[in-house]
Amino acid sequence: MRRFAVIFSIAMAAPGCTDRCFIEGLNCENIDPPQGFSALALGRDHSCGLRRNYEFECWGTDHAGSTLPRTGIFSAIAAGDRHTCALDVYAIACWGDPSLPQVQVPPFNKFGAVVAGAEFTCGAASGGTGSTECWGDNTYGQTTPPNIALRIIAAGREHACGTASFDGGVRCWGRNDAGQAPASIAGDFVALTAGDRHTCGLAASGAVTCWGEMPGGIPPPAIKFRRISAGSFHTCGITMEDLRIVCWGDDSDGQASPPAGRFEEIASGPRHSCAITERSDALCWGANDAGQGDVP
Repeated sequence: MRRFAVIFSIAMAAPGCTDRCFIEGLNCENIDPPQGFSALALGRDHSCGLRRNYEFECWGTDHAGSTLPRTGIFSAIAAGDRHTCALDVYAIACWGDPSLPQVQVPPFNKFGAVVAGAEFTCGAASGGTGSTECWGDNTYGQTTPPNIALRIIAAGREHACGTASFDGGVRCWGRNDAGQAPASIAGDFVALTAGDRHTCGLAASGAVTCWGEMPGGIPPPAIKFRRISAGSFHTCGITMEDLRIVCWGDDSDGQASPPAGRFEEIASGPRHSCAITERSDALCWGANDAGQGDVP
């Protein structure tokens, strides 16, 4: 991303110009190196990354502005099929087609988290002390969360789940035709993730528990994970032991065939996945028919 350009003479190099440009007397551009990524969010055919300098960058199909660069101090990002949202100091901003209800953020006191389903968005109160607000398509009740404080939230295609602040149990709402959104599940999870027809919870021990319909595979019981992320019909996780990525489920586009290496963060979209390496670079695999895997 270009920040500024400086033209200089051979007699004096402007601050920040490379030695090569100064020695050869070239007119060169000063381009700040891009900051590494700290978080990722994947939609149907677009991807977004939050850089460590809090800047926001997206690639892939631009659904009426869903991938345009935005300014702010962002701390979290979320992507649906045709929209993108970010958390900016307790406020949620969404973009895409302004006529879509999932980008029309309602007034709220202080948001602490944001997640996006296919055509809806949810924001949880800061600190898990208040209610959760959802907006967008409500065909299956996915924008009607329970009226309790939720600490962690996750959104699938047409359902969402959260952990109750008072007992740690999971509460789900929305479409439940495959058992992906039961009203209540006992457990104590540190993370949740949701796909089209399945949901998974990550325990502090690294064990993964999933429910719903999971064609093509279940979580490997012998492996402990530190991160998990669900796509439509696949799920990927970063292992505790060696920070490699293990995926299971649908691999029709290569979305469950991750690269080798050591990784810090993982995100899955419907047909592709991306991860952040230890060097803060982002790598993607799986479907790339719209450029959703071409990290800038």
